[in-house]
Amino acid sequence: DVLWEGTGLYGQSKLIKNKFDTQGGVLTPEHEVALSQNDFGEGIAVIGNMLYQLTWKEGRVYRYDISGEVPVPVSPFTNDREGWGLATNGQRLIASDGSNILTIRSTEDFSVEEAIEVQLQGTAVGLLNELELIEGKIWANVWMTPYIVVVDPESGRVTSIIDCRKLVADAKASDPNANVLNGIAWDSANDDLYLTGKKWPWIYQVSLRPEYTVE
Repeated sequence: DVLWEGTGLYGQSKLIKNKFDTQGGVLTPEHEVALSQNDFGEGIAVIGNMLYQLTWKEGRVYRYDISGEVPVPVSPFTNDREGWGLATNGQRLIASDGSNILTIRSTEDFSVEEAIEVQLQGTAVGLLNELELIEGKIWANVWMTPYIVVVDPESGRVTSIIDCRKLVADAKASDPNANVLNGIAWDSANDDLYLTGKKWPWIYQVSLRPEYTVE
């Protein structure tokens, strides 16, 4: 299996193609593309043979043709706001910018086609970061917290909150440099959920037990 990884920090941002042995739990880098020293890499998403990679404040959305063995850069798009997280519904891209607004973006030019205002019981939920679409719902890390909110894309309502405090504690016990929760990947073929964070030593395969459902 292949697991694509986007990394951040200025001077260290990359796109990495990993060979992922899901049975043995081993992740082996196969190819890397370094971003410019002036880019802070953010969320990535794949639609078909095209991979998209956000940058934080630089206004660039990198694109790669991944139909071959190695990713081939193609002309980038321009982003009109900060880039944080990125996901896809299969036809369009879903982007976050650190606010409570998620934008649905065209794959033709990254223009905004729709905006989703995320709310929990009528209150705006901001600092939305890494994104993943799982079984029709948008999962979003809430930056600087150990929580993931599950969002109905039609209404913007938070329907569940995933409590990852034990996972964060385990990562920090393994490596004191482990930072915030900031990575969600969903293997739809096998219904496997993977979570990680900034500078975490591990990627965790998770069995889902929602902490609670919001009525």
